[in-house]
Amino acid sequence: MRALSLLVLAAVALIPAACRPSPEGAAKVTVIGSTPKVRDPALAVMSTSDAVLEISVGQGLVQLDATGNIVPGLAERWTVSDDGLSYIFRIASTNWSGGRKVTAQQVARILKRSLAPGSVNALKDTVGAIDDIVAMTDRVIEIRLRAPRPNMLSLLAQSGALIVRPPYAAGAKAGDACRIIRLDCFT
Repeated sequence: MRALSLLVLAAVALIPAACRPSPEGAAKVTVIGSTPKVRDPALAVMSTSDAVLEISVGQGLVQLDATGNIVPGLAERWTVSDDGLSYIFRIASTNWSGGRKVTAQQVARILKRSLAPGSVNALKDTVGAIDDIVAMTDRVIEIRLRAPRPNMLSLLAQSGALIVRPPYAAGAKAGDACRIIRLDCFT
């Protein structure tokens, strides 16, 4: 009986230790496949693990929430024309991780490069109806289409449409996330 009492007492003594909050730190994510790398979507075909990395830490104009709804990303709001041929995005007032201001001209240039005819970006053919991407002001860009694409916002939420900031380090790894826009890098 005494042994049982000591066992119960020891178990009760351990309860407060089990209730302490665990230390906070970097979230660890495991993806089956090759080691993910930060890649330029215009120059390198992304593996599944690369795409998971970039969609997890990257930022597109829009993104998908946990239930699959389109929500703001780098763009704080947007307007779609009645004919579906124009998508106008207002870029959030934010900075790159190095402190420089993110401008619509930079975003338009990066998206154009990523979706250009010579790009290997897998999303390029799917959004082939894009006629032009124009910076209208420092914080507003317009994506002009040749034909309506009702799923354009969903396409812009995919990993191939993330705004990835040059330069790209050869063989950059997941730890080099400062080379892509991240929510926690904005100031």
